Amino acid sequence: MKIKWLTLIVAALLVSCSDNDDIQQDRISNSDLFGEWLFYDGMDNNNDGMPDLNSAMVLVLNNDYSFEYIVYKHPNEVTEEPYSMASGDWNFQPSTSLLNTVGETIDSFIHHRTYYVEKVDAYELHVVNSKLNTTDRYRRILTTYTKFMDDTFKAEAFTNYSPQSYFSLNPNIAKVDANGNITTVGIGTTFVIAKCDGFETAVKVVVRNGVKEHSAEVNQSIDDIIKKYGDDYNGPYYNANSESGNFLQAIYYEYPESEPYVGELQYHYDPTSHAITSIDLIYASDLAMNNDQQYIYNSNTYNEYIVNGTKRYVYKEYGDFWDSDVYIKPLNNGMRYGSTNFLKSFGFVNIWNNN
Repeated sequence: MKIKWLTLIVAALLVSCSDNDDIQQDRISNSDLFGEWLFYDGMDNNNDGMPDLNSAMVLVLNNDYSFEYIVYKHPNEVTEEPYSMASGDWNFQPSTSLLNTVGETIDSFIHHRTYYVEKVDAYELHVVNSKLNTTDRYRRILTTYTKFMDDTFKAEAFTNYSPQSYFSLNPNIAKVDANGNITTVGIGTTFVIAKCDGFETAVKVVVRNGVKEHSAEVNQSIDDIIKKYGDDYNGPYYNANSESGNFLQAIYYEYPESEPYVGELQYHYDPTSHAITSIDLIYASDLAMNNDQQYIYNSNTYNEYIVNGTKRYVYKEYGDFWDSDVYIKPLNNGMRYGSTNFLKSFGFVNIWNNN
């Protein structure tokens, strides 16, 4: 009789343990994995509160079972573009806790990775990378903040987590102080980490590229600009002193809400076609002006002119001045974005207009 009872007790314990394992596995569902996850490597070898970063990776698991894998190499350097990317489909097997991503890289190489999911919750995702035989710790990216230069804000997404400290993966793009105030100081994308009690979480900070945005506006219609910025503008007024020598109309916005670092934004356009011929941007922030200028210096070639004994430059994307659709001319306290196509239609005219 004792042997029979012992057998029943052991059997019950075995069933109980098996049930607990199944429950543990069932706790992870596909929906638990939805979202954006950030992994960064590097240890704080200098004991300065900052990891010695080699790379940062973002794994995006969408609810339509598509994925993106984005690698930022040396994320503490000023960079706007990721080092590499992959995309495709993903699936998760709850019974084995295996996460598979299958697709191809931006260079058309095959991407296929399998991860064993050790843990997932509202803050972190821990997976075993079968290729490298390492355990990777991903932090959930709570939200994305899109800002312009020289803007200071608090990440409201951190409010409910009582962070103990903060740090930025790239202080050259966005820096954060001990109170969680984030200040944008450079163009590009970075991540701010909040260290909490037993876990970390993150927000993504994208600092908009005004140079690219305004270059893209040249040759558009003034009607599109009014739709974008609204009708709270000054003008229109006529400008007879245009770079083409032709009469143009212009409107301008003072301290536009969408661009807090701008004091004045002037749009010159052809009154007949409504095509924008040039944009003059006057900065309200020296920091923003210096960063835009530095971006232009680093990403474009230029032609040098001597005007009244002073060097002036015309920037363009590639080749000769006339090969580019847009030229960029630095002003004393601003920037001009102009249409070379418009100038072509009138022949070459003094681009500096004695300024």
